[in-house]
Amino acid sequence: TTIVDVIYGGSGQVTNYFGIDPNTGKIYIAATAPDGEDGVEDQISEFGALYLLDLRKQGDTYTFEIENYIAFEGGTGSTPSISADSSRVLVSDSNNNVIALDAQLNELWRLDVGDQVAASVAISPDNNEIYAVTKADIIKIIDHGTYAELVWKADLDAYENADEFNALTPTITANGI
Repeated sequence: TTIVDVIYGGSGQVTNYFGIDPNTGKIYIAATAPDGEDGVEDQISEFGALYLLDLRKQGDTYTFEIENYIAFEGGTGSTPSISADSSRVLVSDSNNNVIALDAQLNELWRLDVGDQVAASVAISPDNNEIYAVTKADIIKIIDHGTYAELVWKADLDAYENADEFNALTPTITANGI
């Protein structure tokens, strides 16, 4: 249960990696929101957050500066995914949503996919296609700009009478997922 808890972002400050925008060098980290962001000062935040950081040189040293962050209900175990043109950052939350934000972390849309997303969301560099996985499904989403549409779900039922569990980020290739 500890491993599953970590995969889905529970009981941890940071349970994923950071995403770096190759076009701008900006760093996005999905982690725990500051204590009190959830309305209660109790040393435990019930909210997740997406942070936008910039690495800045000051003399002979470098420092990270938090440029912005957005808090959201629930946590996340996903690494932020950044679109090829740097216009979108996607993350999932523990309430079954895929959340799309612009590069400055303004929310553009959120889509309930019916189950908590495991791993990171994959973004196709063309056609506005997005792929996400849950424990049991692979999901295709189309980003229409101001809203998203769930196009299809594929069950992970490759083996009869077996408990299949998906925790890998989908990989987009020329001929499939």
